[in-house]
Amino acid sequence: MINFAQAGDQETGNGEAVNDNVSGTIGESRFDQLRASFQNFREQNCLRSPVKSDKCRDKVKARVIYGDREKVLVCPTCNHPTELPAGPGGIGQLPQHFVLARKIENIISQHSSSPGSSRHGSPTNCAPPSITFAMCELCSDEVTVICGECSTLLHRDHRCTTVSRAGKVYGRFVRSAIEQTRPLEDYAMQSVGRLNDLTVRINSRCEAVQQEVDAFVDEYVAALEEHRRTLSEQIGNIRQAKMEMIMAQKLDLERRSQNSRAAIEFAEELMTEGSEVENLLFVSLLLKRFEQCLKSTRALDSTVTDTVQFLADEEAPNVRVQTGVPLFGIVTTQKADPQQSGIEHSAGELATLKAHKRVQLTLIVRDYEGRRLGHGGITVQTDLRFRDDDDHSVPMTIVDNRDGSYGLTFVPSRPGVMHLMLFVDGKLLESEEKQFIHRKDDCGRIVL
Repeated sequence: MINFAQAGDQETGNGEAVNDNVSGTIGESRFDQLRASFQNFREQNCLRSPVKSDKCRDKVKARVIYGDREKVLVCPTCNHPTELPAGPGGIGQLPQHFVLARKIENIISQHSSSPGSSRHGSPTNCAPPSITFAMCELCSDEVTVICGECSTLLHRDHRCTTVSRAGKVYGRFVRSAIEQTRPLEDYAMQSVGRLNDLTVRINSRCEAVQQEVDAFVDEYVAALEEHRRTLSEQIGNIRQAKMEMIMAQKLDLERRSQNSRAAIEFAEELMTEGSEVENLLFVSLLLKRFEQCLKSTRALDSTVTDTVQFLADEEAPNVRVQTGVPLFGIVTTQKADPQQSGIEHSAGELATLKAHKRVQLTLIVRDYEGRRLGHGGITVQTDLRFRDDDDHSVPMTIVDNRDGSYGLTFVPSRPGVMHLMLFVDGKLLESEEKQFIHRKDDCGRIVL
């Protein structure tokens, strides 16, 4: 915004600039002040921007001539002289210089949008006595506060209103915005409170779950340690039992060896040094002694084997500190013997077998001593086929009961003789022939 009441430079008719303090000169007219101020503003702001060098700027200045007598304003572009009107209106009666007005507006907008300007929109270039505030609504997106002189010069064709009226209108806008924003503030505060409560609940719940996890892991670790100690004790007991059995067999063999050696030495000595009468007298005694030695002679105890294995997939029995925590892994000395294993069934069950009806058999796995295994984990394979159709096998389901028994289930599609082969740990079981009865009383056979 322009303050036409400040001092500026004047140029004489011959183009020389004279620095004159307008406000300090007594008797100078208001028209001369406005002319000098306008010329100063044009030289400083308007004519400088399109000219790039000082030489060109001097040429432009030389063409701006004010006649003292004629009071003619010569256009520096077209050299068209314009008489300055006399009267109270002064230069305000001249037609508007649109190019200059646009340049002034660009300068003002650049100044108001610069980061270093903190008070744009206020009439800082106007003299305090001449400020009459008004509002311009077309200069920018925001409402601009201007003075009376600026509204006449720079904002001549703009729509302006008074500050008091604009204050009332925009005051209502601000108060309405406050009322509309106040519920949002209350809602935001309530939401923050609810979020704080939710944060407290989440933290407390996470701490409780963390305690549960720690307790479970501690219990699980304790159960694992107890299970490890139990397995170690079982291994130690197995080692000690087998060592004791081996020592007992060694002592028995040594005793039998000594008895046999003594009988042999006595018989050899008697045969070499004794007479025939002595031989006849001791022959019955020697024969009885040799008979006793032969009776006590037997092979090594088959129960003493190196069969000790760890089955990691078998579920272990509950230990003292275990409360619902599943543990796996057992140590066993039993080993499956296919010759001792077989299918348990009754004659009535096989007599009621029918086609298209589910058949369920039970395989019992035993060890070398004929004892039933106390665990599962044995590899059982089956091959069930019709005797007259050896190319197609009948599907069979195998269920490990984890107690040495295995459930075998199949559904025959038609009557006929079927052949079943069972494999325990890759070894074939002995087969035997069984009856298979069709539901229409057609007799067939199933070979196990």
